[in-house]
Amino acid sequence: MALNRKWMPSPCYYLGRSSSPRLIVLHTADGSRSIESLGRYFANPANKVSSNAGADDKPNTVGIYVDREHRAWTQGEYNSVAISIEICGFAKWPTTEWDKHPQMLANVAAWIAEEAAVFDIPIVELSPAQAQGSGRGVCQHVDISGAGGHW
Repeated sequence: MALNRKWMPSPCYYLGRSSSPRLIVLHTADGSRSIESLGRYFANPANKVSSNAGADDKPNTVGIYVDREHRAWTQGEYNSVAISIEICGFAKWPTTEWDKHPQMLANVAAWIAEEAAVFDIPIVELSPAQAQGSGRGVCQHVDISGAGGHW
């Protein structure tokens, strides 16, 4: 079943893409606990940031802030080769806390599967060297830490 994609547009993005993304990048929102809260943050042009999507605990639903055919402002120098999702949790959460959010993790997994199919990106975990090189797959923002230096 396809995800419900709730449109909450951000004005912060670059138009178009010169090539297909090769990276699916996972971020933690580290503040916003809902896709709506995250959408309000991304809707403010003064924040100068965005992501393609966001996931919280709502069943089978993700927030969409920047269409996949455009480049979100979230990975710095990697914006042109990446598509990204913000997870409405915290990087510092222990596994026990992440385990309390199976729906959010299921939403992220479903989003990864859909984007991987659209862009023909293999669902493989990349090392930082692969992500920063020419690897194709899934990574965390920290793996491309030159792009903002955070999770």
